[in-house]
Amino acid sequence: MLEMDVEKAVVDAVAALGLEPFPVRGFWRPAECGSVKGDEGDGEPGAVSVRVPPAAFEAYGLCEVSFGVVVALAARIDLDPTGGMLAERAGKISGLIQGWNLDRGGDALAVLEVPGVFSPHGIQVREGDGPTFNRETGIWAVRYNFTLLGTVKHGTHD
Repeated sequence: MLEMDVEKAVVDAVAALGLEPFPVRGFWRPAECGSVKGDEGDGEPGAVSVRVPPAAFEAYGLCEVSFGVVVALAARIDLDPTGGMLAERAGKISGLIQGWNLDRGGDALAVLEVPGVFSPHGIQVREGDGPTFNRETGIWAVRYNFTLLGTVKHGTHD
């Protein structure tokens, strides 16, 4: 599935930011035994969750596709009592996404390419969920949403 490969590219790019102690996990990858992937809202507590649902093709027979991408960062209060760790790591994620958004030459977006299959040519940043703290669960969270636009080569992927 193309969305799995695109998600892996996003996961790898986010993981390269060095967000320790928060692991970066994609929805399409199997969860570690005993872990929970998290819900659509907050993501997995103590991790960065990346989700790339199946692509929307712009029109039948065309190669232009768009992927809705969600990058969610969530931290339990016992890991991050003040929310400072979350804010610092969220800043890195925000900077990465803005770099993709402002990329006019394609250099920054190249990390999201699936060689021989998918070429990204831009993103559209959508409104995310602002930083929140859930008193009931003790979880800090922030969520980024963007649409990744690109071209699929005919007959190269499911």
